[in-house]
Amino acid sequence: MHFYKKNEVVRAKVTSWGEKGLGSVDEGRSSLLLPDVLPGETITAKVVKTGKSWAYGKLLNVMNPSSARVKAVCDVAVRCGGCQLQHVRYDEQLAYKKDRVVQAFLDRKISSPEIIVHGMPDPLAYRQKGQFAISKTPDGDILMGLTAARSQRVIDTKKCWIQPEPVNLALDEIRRFLISTDNAIFSTSPPQEGIAHVAFRWTDTPSQLIVTLVSHSTVPQWETLRDALNKIPEFIALYLSINKNPEWSVLGPEQILLWGKSEVYQTISDLDLHVSAQSFSQSNAKQTALLWDRVAHLLKPLAEETIWDLYCGSGGMSMYLAKKSAKVIGIEENNQSIADAKINLERNAINHCEIIQGDVGDAIQTISGVCQGIVVNPPRKGLDPEVIAAILKKRPERMVYVSCSPDTLVRDLAVFIANGASIEAVEIVDFFPQTYHIETVVLLNLGLIY
Repeated sequence: MHFYKKNEVVRAKVTSWGEKGLGSVDEGRSSLLLPDVLPGETITAKVVKTGKSWAYGKLLNVMNPSSARVKAVCDVAVRCGGCQLQHVRYDEQLAYKKDRVVQAFLDRKISSPEIIVHGMPDPLAYRQKGQFAISKTPDGDILMGLTAARSQRVIDTKKCWIQPEPVNLALDEIRRFLISTDNAIFSTSPPQEGIAHVAFRWTDTPSQLIVTLVSHSTVPQWETLRDALNKIPEFIALYLSINKNPEWSVLGPEQILLWGKSEVYQTISDLDLHVSAQSFSQSNAKQTALLWDRVAHLLKPLAEETIWDLYCGSGGMSMYLAKKSAKVIGIEENNQSIADAKINLERNAINHCEIIQGDVGDAIQTISGVCQGIVVNPPRKGLDPEVIAAILKKRPERMVYVSCSPDTLVRDLAVFIANGASIEAVEIVDFFPQTYHIETVVLLNLGLIY
């Protein structure tokens, strides 16, 4: 195999999609991975990093653009680590995600029914949360944005197109505040404590914006920022998150309400859900409602049945399924999610839904009785072996697996299939337009397990 050399300029044809939305050039040499390209395009690129069997390149020119290529709406889309597919027409983004799932199934030699893909009518301004790093240049300029791919370098962003407009207005006000007050900005070189990040929570129904400043300690003159943000009608709360080690994490363990509403709720599928600055929530409210509907449609819970919802978060899907079944038991480990779930159950007056706190692998062993259906929505690493073993032991009739990683999804599906399960349906709900991230929903018939 021939290898690329750093700083080498190459002319080549992009042969396929590679990892994480990158294009791949495979022409008898080590794989060259490139951003901002599409399969079939002939390009010139400069090699910027090399490894044993791969290389990363920087796109220099596209000689024959793909018919699926569009102009990115964001002027920093190529450099920013947030969006990888803005240069791809949206229907082709959905096709890419479908192909990615199909290939994951083929790699495991798993057959699947035709995959249904649910896109968004408007694939911009959809995010319900955002976290932006803050840095200062040697010349004193304030940089705010996400970090570049495989880097801690902040890409200054004047407008993030996948955020709602009130978030971008708030970014403008925060930038002006930091310039005018000369607050200390966090830095690792030279070492400097100070403001490191700003985080946002947004709700569509009703329209509300929560802003969180992340710093080592107090933020001088925060009242000035509050007054500026109050020009944004949707702004309802300002928090301070104390984080002593903000280089590799955003929110710290302590959240202080500086001003505004301490109780915030949003409505999804006729459920009032508690929103807190630090709790986990799906990033896309419209697709969350669609996901719940598709899970219920596939699972088909009956009024007399018991359903288990594993990795249930703050209990939104659990409560939605409880409307259609006799009882739902959810399991979640995160403390803040459990606190939100208790508030949600009380506020929505749902009495036949129980949320248990604990590690899923341990807690599932303690639940007595039978269940007819299970929903699992694990983190990216997928299901632990003991969780799969416990599900097989309980022998529910059917299961819906919601996954954010095609690779760990098919790994786990292979175990269930080896024990007699069959795949009845596969769907994709596009939670993350403009990015390579994929949310897949699979219905398994577990009734064949013996």
